[in-house]
Amino acid sequence: AGAKSATDPAALEALRLDVGSALQLRLLRDVSGESPRIVTGALGVLEAAPAEHAARDGIVHARMALGTVDADAWWSAWQRATAKSEGGDSLPPLRIDAHAQQLLLADRRFGDATVGVQFDPRASDSADAPWRVQWRSTQASGHASWRPPQGATDPGRVVARLERLSLPQTEVFASATGEVAAAPTAASAQDTTQKQA
Repeated sequence: AGAKSATDPAALEALRLDVGSALQLRLLRDVSGESPRIVTGALGVLEAAPAEHAARDGIVHARMALGTVDADAWWSAWQRATAKSEGGDSLPPLRIDAHAQQLLLADRRFGDATVGVQFDPRASDSADAPWRVQWRSTQASGHASWRPPQGATDPGRVVARLERLSLPQTEVFASATGEVAAAPTAASAQDTTQKQA
């Protein structure tokens, strides 16, 4: 008998974790190969895990309701997790729907933030951007896509559209010399395309 196929129910391993109403995790893995492969899954943080995961093969869907979220810290944790996953679980497409009372990003605070993140590793080897983000908060809204670097001659690409930006007039930015200048109070429909350094 050879290795079991991915469609063989005996090759699938279901993982379930519940921590009261704080966390629900459901994963379905294919363990027929040399390394386990996540087939589908759902994660709920202070919300119920998305129920449709059982019928949606090939995606991990997370839904979160959080107080304060440090986006930079989450991104660093994701990079460490994906680095460790090499040779282990292959990463499926990922969807995250999150609401945060306060979002910390690039040393700035955004209130009442709703963020949608989509990651499709199948786009990593093409011109398409595997990362797509949409956000809406009290101060700003917009969407962005990111294609990581693909070799020494390809620095990667970030495309962002800022649909709305509203900052209080009392907010100031300090310059390198210690001088301060009043922040702009509002902006809309700003497009940014940037190649990574």
